[in-house]
Amino acid sequence: MSHQDQHAEGVRRNSVYLLEALQWLFRGVRFAEVSFRAECTCTPRWLAAAALLWVWSGEATLTERFACSRRLVAHLRDDGGQPAGSYQAFLKLLCRWTGPLVALLQQALRQRMQEMAEQWTLHGLVVFGMDGSRIDLPRTKSHEQSSAPSRTRSRRTKTARGKRRGPSRQKHADHPQLWLTTLFHASLHLPWDWRIGPSDSSERSHAREMLETLPDGALLCGDAGFVGYDFARTVLASGRGLLVRVGRTSRSGSNWALFGNR
Repeated sequence: MSHQDQHAEGVRRNSVYLLEALQWLFRGVRFAEVSFRAECTCTPRWLAAAALLWVWSGEATLTERFACSRRLVAHLRDDGGQPAGSYQAFLKLLCRWTGPLVALLQQALRQRMQEMAEQWTLHGLVVFGMDGSRIDLPRTKSHEQSSAPSRTRSRRTKTARGKRRGPSRQKHADHPQLWLTTLFHASLHLPWDWRIGPSDSSERSHAREMLETLPDGALLCGDAGFVGYDFARTVLASGRGLLVRVGRTSRSGSNWALFGNR
């Protein structure tokens, strides 16, 4: 045995750790609730794994990412099966089953997060951050119909002063964007829940929809976009606390306002 072989003896490959990470996340996931056609060479478990690796890949294009994730899945599988044979087949299968698979994996991730006792609480509190952001989308007809601001979809082309927008300003106003509002665990830096909508969506409305997914007594932290009496009252009525950044002109006399039942 060469010196290099002796040094490498007992060393675990990265793929071993990758497989362990996927097994840790997938533990307890009821993949049996998702059933593919009998002739399909992919399984729900390995479609979920391929999708995660596809997203995490550092390749430049989506097809290169798929090729990378497909090679990894083929290497990790111990049953000799193959994932989707082409990028188009992979996307078709993923689009069909994204909803059920995301729901299963989201529930599993939340369970794994709560098992991390040392990181689950911060100074005795379960703290979640909330934030909204806009993401530019390609200017396609479907995106313009679903994600352009509602005021542009209704063909209101005038400004607040009643003047008609110029072509360039109107084109910019019609630009489709995705609004993403995310709840994330402040200690673990992992997503808990999220909502998407057109660019003029309300992040407070999104946060209201996600309140019931949070554990009782959780503390929500957000920026000035989450200021408002109605929103604060809704959060407190649900049994959660609220910490928001406010303007210097607020009556609190501070840049932060804390609301809670404690």
